[in-house]
Amino acid sequence: MKIVYFGTPDFASIILKKLSSDNYFEIIKVITAYDKKTGRKMELSAPDVKICAVNLGLSVYQTDSCKNDTNVDEIIKDADLCVVASFGQIIPKRLLDKKRFINVHASILPKYRGASPIQSAILNGDKETGVTIMDMDEDLDTGDILAIEKIKIEDDDTAETLFNKLAYLGSDTLIKTLKNLDNIQKVKQSDTGIEPIITKKIHKEDAFIDPSKISAKKADLIIRGMYSWPIAYINLGDKKLQIHKAYVVPDDQVNKIEGEIKNNTSKDFYLKFKEGILRLDKVKPEGKNLMDGKAFLLGYRK
Repeated sequence: MKIVYFGTPDFASIILKKLSSDNYFEIIKVITAYDKKTGRKMELSAPDVKICAVNLGLSVYQTDSCKNDTNVDEIIKDADLCVVASFGQIIPKRLLDKKRFINVHASILPKYRGASPIQSAILNGDKETGVTIMDMDEDLDTGDILAIEKIKIEDDDTAETLFNKLAYLGSDTLIKTLKNLDNIQKVKQSDTGIEPIITKKIHKEDAFIDPSKISAKKADLIIRGMYSWPIAYINLGDKKLQIHKAYVVPDDQVNKIEGEIKNNTSKDFYLKFKEGILRLDKVKPEGKNLMDGKAFLLGYRK
């Protein structure tokens, strides 16, 4: 099966690697975004998918607009179908009319459509998530469902751990689906009875936590959902304190801890919220390195 593969971040590179390792498929071209300037030095950085494709010896084409780039029309001409995974660009109707496009989506559709389905599942306290393999149409994540595989969201899962789990799950589900396409009965999303939620792109300000306004349990969801980017943070005076890892204090222990920031005899770092308390295990003060909560507390001055 000849495939043109569209993808950009590491999620997509994991799927590409697994797909290319199966002799049933021939990746005739990988399409991804242009290299971008990143970091403090603003050095050019290649997309994860480009790096992966080059290492695999695959041919790469880069574009920032499939809508306006007619070279893509020629590239997909000889493909049996196209696979899209976390590409980050709209596939225009012009291309969808020329070739079948199949998408790997990191949620159980139609519940979470849009840019941040993995983060949204954690932020909303869901107990399970999964991947959906679907036919693409010109609207946002609205195509017919070909396959769904589900996994449990563990209490210590972060967006980062779920990205990895879902990438590998998506790889296996995609391969199984592509090899069985002729026998699959499509399901329209409108027939599932599930009301869709359109998820937005995550911004740095979404990671801000105000302990006076939310519960410790909600804060825990934000911390896990915002890891490893953009990283949840609180304000301590005029400085930001990033929270990389924290645990909700059990209800039967809450009354034994007092104060907004408090250390007990074990020197643990506790933070009081509108409801409940978190123990902060890994934090990063502004301008400093990542450290244990205990180490931060020892040097903290209000």
